[in-house]
Amino acid sequence: MADQSPSSDKEKGIIWTDFMGIKTPFFRGAEFFGCKFNLPIFFVETINTKKYTYQNNFHLIYDGNEKLQNGIVTQRFASLLEEAVKKQPGRYLWSHKRWKKVISYD
Repeated sequence: MADQSPSSDKEKGIIWTDFMGIKTPFFRGAEFFGCKFNLPIFFVETINTKKYTYQNNFHLIYDGNEKLQNGIVTQRFASLLEEAVKKQPGRYLWSHKRWKKVISYD
């Protein structure tokens, strides 16, 4: 739900944040439900350690109790995603279509 590109800049539930140096829209569904129901939210980083072998690293980005401003959880997600992409850039481009459309952020 978090790694898809919103289809329209008029779509509800979007947070704009810097991602790879570009203002980019992110769905805020995980943030919305996590904060509404006091549920922890994790970013799962999958690392290819060798051929056909992967390791999942779980990063807590919201503990379910913090009082945060709107968009903070989504911004944390975007920052961790950017770090993961920089570690293994070859895996990112074929699995994400973040900028498949030009979307205005004005």
